Amino acid sequence: MYTVEFGLYDAPAEAEEWEDKAVLQVPRDEIDQIHVAELVLRRTPGGAAAQDDEPKPAGWGGAGLQQGETLNQAGADALAQELAELRIGAVLGRERKAEYGLETAQLVLSVQPRGGEAIEYRVGKREPEEDYVLKVSSRPEYFRLPAYSAEPLIEAASRDKLVMTAGEPAEQAEAQQPGSDQSPAPGAEQRPQGAGAGGDAP
Repeated sequence: MYTVEFGLYDAPAEAEEWEDKAVLQVPRDEIDQIHVAELVLRRTPGGAAAQDDEPKPAGWGGAGLQQGETLNQAGADALAQELAELRIGAVLGRERKAEYGLETAQLVLSVQPRGGEAIEYRVGKREPEEDYVLKVSSRPEYFRLPAYSAEPLIEAASRDKLVMTAGEPAEQAEAQQPGSDQSPAPGAEQRPQGAGAGGDAP
């Protein structure tokens, strides 16, 4: 047993500084299905190569598409990436409150991890604050989500990001994934660099 001495000033003063900001992340490669916007996104494995052909890469299949619609592979990848890099701001406790906005949720989706049970994500706009609240079915707590975590997830989960109509060009994956060169509006809370790498951003 070892004893380490340090001053009180070395310990975080706020409880949320001790919290694991990546506690709700699902590794991208472990996401088998995502149910959102009346769509079911299913991960498809890569196929064996025909003679002299490149192996077929892994991708996404979709159910719930209308006639003339196809799944946007880059959009599905971007949504999976947002879930894999999701970071909380703080734990709000276990009491449901009206100001969490979950009765009129901004986003409801379900994630099926490989070999696990489906997890429902419900995101509400927190009033009168500028941030959001997340409730997941796998945990009893309510979580504060900063705008830099919630808003890209809500956008990536929208049907127009996931579905293309005939003749519509696919969006570039880089334009939809975190870290793109889009400057936040003045005064907006900025998304920390290296999100998803396990660092602790407040």
